[in-house]
Amino acid sequence: MQNAHNAYRNATVETQKPPTRGDLLALAYTELESSFGQWAGFPFGDPDPSRQIVEAKVRLLVVGLIAGIEPQETPLNRNLRGLLRFLLDTIDINDLERRKSALAVTAQLREAFDSIREEAALAERLGTIPSFSQRGNLSVVA
Repeated sequence: MQNAHNAYRNATVETQKPPTRGDLLALAYTELESSFGQWAGFPFGDPDPSRQIVEAKVRLLVVGLIAGIEPQETPLNRNLRGLLRFLLDTIDINDLERRKSALAVTAQLREAFDSIREEAALAERLGTIPSFSQRGNLSVVA
């Protein structure tokens, strides 16, 4: 399985143009799902250094995705922020059922961003939403 960085590089090489914001967000959520799944496989509090690295990666991905949500308090932004905070809080709680729920959330988020990828690319081309190169960040625009 390729990671998000390699997928971004491959997409850029194949198309000779930068991927859209939708592409990059879909890749970020794919990487989050994969990394969260790796983290969930470790026992709670496992001192294994590789668990600590994966946990730090998950925290960075989640915090970065939260930071990219537009600051306006729309229902979409509030719900997305809440789901991502749920994932972040799950890391600090030793609860197997919560881990299972969090894994389902990561899969649903990835599926959601995958499903709107083409629509988001069209909206960027039409100027309905600003492109990644115009914004310089991966913010979610409702």
